Amino acid sequence: KGFFATIIAVVLAAPMLWLFAYGSALIARKNGFAVMERSVAPDPREQEEMLFDEDEDEGDEGILALGAVTHWWLSFRAFLHRRA
Repeated sequence: KGFFATIIAVVLAAPMLWLFAYGSALIARKNGFAVMERSVAPDPREQEEMLFDEDEDEGDEGILALGAVTHWWLSFRAFLHRRA
């Protein structure tokens, strides 16, 4: 059984290393390992508009509270179920 697991680990090691390197941006970058492109400075007028812009997502507090109460209720039920 251990020999079979070793073979599977060796077979899966190469794709795992490639996925790790790709996910951590070690490979497949435009400029290689170093990020050399300068980011474009944002327009100060756009930043000012963002500061004084009204939040469109007002009124979400009720949904958040409902989610918290639901979480507490389910946690309490699980606690009672474990204690029974």
